[in-house]
Amino acid sequence: MATGKLDLWIDRKESLLGLERDQLTWRLHGKLKDRVPVKYVNTVTILGQTQLDSRLLCRLAECGVSVYLLNNARNSAGTAIGQTFAGPPRQRLLQYQCTSDKSQGLSVARVIVYGKLSAYWHAGVNRFSFSESWGDSIKTLMTQIDAAQTLPQLLGIEGAASRSWFEQLKQRIPEDWKFEGRNKNPPKDPVNALLSLTYTLVSQPLRQALMAWGYDLSLGFLHQVYPGRESLVCDLQEWLRPLVDCWIAEVVLAQFVPKDFALDPEYGCRLHKEKRTVFYQLWYDQYDHWPGLSDFGKARVSLPELCCQLVQALHNLFQQFVDQQEPEWRETVERIAASLLFPAIADEVDDAFDDDGAADWGGSES
Repeated sequence: MATGKLDLWIDRKESLLGLERDQLTWRLHGKLKDRVPVKYVNTVTILGQTQLDSRLLCRLAECGVSVYLLNNARNSAGTAIGQTFAGPPRQRLLQYQCTSDKSQGLSVARVIVYGKLSAYWHAGVNRFSFSESWGDSIKTLMTQIDAAQTLPQLLGIEGAASRSWFEQLKQRIPEDWKFEGRNKNPPKDPVNALLSLTYTLVSQPLRQALMAWGYDLSLGFLHQVYPGRESLVCDLQEWLRPLVDCWIAEVVLAQFVPKDFALDPEYGCRLHKEKRTVFYQLWYDQYDHWPGLSDFGKARVSLPELCCQLVQALHNLFQQFVDQQEPEWRETVERIAASLLFPAIADEVDDAFDDDGAADWGGSES
């Protein structure tokens, strides 16, 4: 990892995590399997039934190590232990001001939806060569964003784009995967199982970046306040979902076959235990090689670095809306989407912007 520390994943039933001589210990069925000095641990993610020594939790909290408890049955964002606000209170006050003003809050929600649709457009047209008519339909939805005067209207636009995206993606995935579109809680097929798991993985560095900036995770814009949900994490994750979808379709599926998965009546579709190591290795191979937001994605950065860049971009937009400026956010969001989804032919992206930095493609101009 770029940090030089380890991100530990525990997904074996009857595991026990303890603390011995300032080392995190992992026991399975009572037998010691491994140990890691606490100072070398970045995060601990637990999926499944695991016992935790309270002394370990206290020590991890002292060292600023976050512990994530994931819902095995639902692949939800789960619960984070040991995180506190790290940024100045001013950031939260800025966020509170945006969320308390309906007009400003809706404006930020528009930015989030525009970014997701722009990412869909770049992925579909430039990476998967979807039809021109499909690209035009996404652009049409993007032009409707400004006219949305309520959150339900905006969510309707986002939902229509997502359904269209997955309908097209379905045609790129071999039929033996039986992928019929997005489903969740729990996922009913292998592709959705991989999507849900990876969305959850992406949410962790997003959560860390937002906490580092001092934001309140429960206050979102597109995703409203809901008990137990980190709505702001869900908001920012929308910009990364198309990138995750591409990674699953282009890289991950090639390493598995449908029989590597099993359908559980409670947990839904899941990878077999012996195949999870393959997935996690793919994930960590990718971890330090995500497209950065500078230089149109040609420079590779770690996922935490990318999340920090996204949070900074969101913060800048917050400030502009609060200052009652008329931010040129479409150009900013277009550049973010282009950097995330267009790196394979990034040299052509520069030419798609005129000398003033305005995009020649996609979205309405006002």
